[in-house]
Amino acid sequence: MFLQAQSSFSKYLDVPAAYIVYNMATYGSDEVSLLLYDFNVHSANVYYAKFKPPYDGGVEAYRIHSGTTLFSFPFNFVAGDDYFISQHWFGSGGGGLSGACIFYMDTSLQNHWLYYKPWFGDGYFGQLASGDITFFYSVASTSSSSPYDAANVVEGFVVDQAGQTLLQRGFQFVIEGHEDYIVQVEKMVVDEQSGKVFLLLSYRSGSSFLGSVLLILDESLNILSSVVFSGDWYRDMTMEADGSFLYLLGAYEGEPIPGVSGGVLLTRLSADFDLDWSKLYYAEHFDYKRAALSGVPSGGVNLVYSTEGAFPTILAKLNEAGEIEEQTGYPFYEPLVAVLDDGSLCMVSNQTFDQSGQTTFQIEVAKTDASGNIEGCEVFSTCLLSEDRSLSFGEVEIDTLSVSDLLSVEVQIEPWGFNFIDGCNLPPAPNPNFLLPDTVCVGTCVSAEDLHNQLAHGVQWHLSGPGGTDEVVDDSLSFSKCFENPGTYELSQTVWFLGCPYSYSRQVVVLENLEGGIEPEGVLCNPPPATLSVSADRPLLSFSWNSGSSQDEVLEVSQSGTYTAEVTDGYCVLRDTVVIDFLDELLTEGPGLLLPEDTSVCEQRLPYVLRPYSPYLDSFAIEGALTGSGTSFSLWQEGTYEVQAEVYGCPLTDEFALEVNDCSALVYLPTAFSPDGDGINDQYFPQGKYFEGISLSIYDRWGGMLYQASSPPFLWDGLAASGERAPAGMYIACFEYLNLRLQEVEQRCGELYLIR
Repeated sequence: MFLQAQSSFSKYLDVPAAYIVYNMATYGSDEVSLLLYDFNVHSANVYYAKFKPPYDGGVEAYRIHSGTTLFSFPFNFVAGDDYFISQHWFGSGGGGLSGACIFYMDTSLQNHWLYYKPWFGDGYFGQLASGDITFFYSVASTSSSSPYDAANVVEGFVVDQAGQTLLQRGFQFVIEGHEDYIVQVEKMVVDEQSGKVFLLLSYRSGSSFLGSVLLILDESLNILSSVVFSGDWYRDMTMEADGSFLYLLGAYEGEPIPGVSGGVLLTRLSADFDLDWSKLYYAEHFDYKRAALSGVPSGGVNLVYSTEGAFPTILAKLNEAGEIEEQTGYPFYEPLVAVLDDGSLCMVSNQTFDQSGQTTFQIEVAKTDASGNIEGCEVFSTCLLSEDRSLSFGEVEIDTLSVSDLLSVEVQIEPWGFNFIDGCNLPPAPNPNFLLPDTVCVGTCVSAEDLHNQLAHGVQWHLSGPGGTDEVVDDSLSFSKCFENPGTYELSQTVWFLGCPYSYSRQVVVLENLEGGIEPEGVLCNPPPATLSVSADRPLLSFSWNSGSSQDEVLEVSQSGTYTAEVTDGYCVLRDTVVIDFLDELLTEGPGLLLPEDTSVCEQRLPYVLRPYSPYLDSFAIEGALTGSGTSFSLWQEGTYEVQAEVYGCPLTDEFALEVNDCSALVYLPTAFSPDGDGINDQYFPQGKYFEGISLSIYDRWGGMLYQASSPPFLWDGLAASGERAPAGMYIACFEYLNLRLQEVEQRCGELYLIR
């Protein structure tokens, strides 16, 4: 089966998946025996297999069956050099029997026998120093067919190796403070030196275990001593090689252990039942499911502690004080464990793991070296813990009873054979590492990725961050978070693996949203083209415009429309949309500002009223010699005026120049004349230019009209209207005329001296 040079190995038993190993035993320093059962066959098919050095061939095996009787549940057994003894349940099937049995076989097939007792269940056996076999069964039923009216009875037998009954006795237990309970045989150990029999029993009500009873008997099954452990359920027992101390192994169901479902209770007693110590063993996030115990030849014990799932087994080597001296984790699924004389261990599991951590039915056998290592198969660090525990004791009364004889069953045996296949397939060990973005934008939902925690025994996530963020998520294989507030967060994952915590942390920076946008927007006053640009409060890495024509931060546009940009700094995304209109495209009814041509006006015509025009508004502003706003402006001075208007939010300006001229007619009225006929200054008449006369009137100093000319020539020769000569003196002359520059009628009057 194994290479001769191997001191450790891991191999698979080459049998169909329906084969189950029920127990294992060792003999000496090198022999290992297995007891298997075949679920494929409804009649009994139990297999006994034995292998020993040089471990390089097939496995010696035997098939044991009993016709139509369902010969099942091969619990415990011992193996010698040429024999083995096993204890089983019978189950009803195919017209078979129901009860419990004891089986003996030597490997020469010269001697074998099978006895059973109906209505009996759990049991255990051992070999006395004489070589005789002693075994005990507990009552499994209170049916009317049962010989007892209560399930608090245990039957014990002593038979020789030929199968002859030497002694049979019943024990009925009365435990103080309890009624209506079942007593169940758990384990038996025989001290080879003293010949004493140590019998461990438990008592329960329904599925609730109430306590345990430990007995010392002599080889004649007389009770020498007893002790009751109230409230503690012990299931296994081993004795130190010199017989000085017993170790009791139980399931702890007392006060809760934080983060753990149950634990292992281990108690050390002297051979006289004096308590040495009692301890609780447990591991963080390593729920108790099963435990096993085996003695170590050098003293102390090996404690096997298992949970469910992958990597389920912790093997701890304890010294005589119960202190953990060494501990190792193994990947084998809920193994059976036996110790060899050299301190090496043999482990057998009925299921193995694939690379995903799923179990498959395949029998795996592994043997360690004396240091607990297995060649070609990884072992792991573990963190089994312990603490002291106190015990409560009770009282028990035990009556002896007469019991009926054992019943014989015919059994067929034939040689068989198995082979082994080398191999140790392990799934990846769990670890706390994960991937998480180091920077994200606020509002982003992220999940931890690349996880390796699927096979961990416990998982805890812890998120801390700004605003007092302190979140803990237990027992989740994944973590997701939507970050609603900016800041720096730290996410850590702790995984528990074989009782040990392993942690890993990553930080994630949550950025505030990008602030920014596209510029310009709205009405663009300048004619196309125009350049749109997008900016933000952090450097940007990429740009995308809805036109699809640019991956730059700027976009040149030539027409009005709606433009959208999406930009990112690698973490946050900023989207902005603007509507732009070129002013030129909005001025559909004409120019935005109209002014008259520059104008020259007469000073006499001031003020000049300037009326700007726009189809889009009715209010303007002006600057220059005049400042103000309105729809029209009165200009009193010449100059250049700037007219301003705002159309669709765009400032428009234009200039208007006004020139002012003096448009007076050049009229001169003489102040004196002498109508004396000397040919000099004999007539009075208006002189000048830019006028056309209308009338000339002469008034005396009292306002009386002396003369008037209503048509050309407009002159006065000094005669009154009556033809008389006007005397010398002062007169008033009034000239009415048309100002040819203004095209207006004007009048000018002045004093006139007539000289004679």
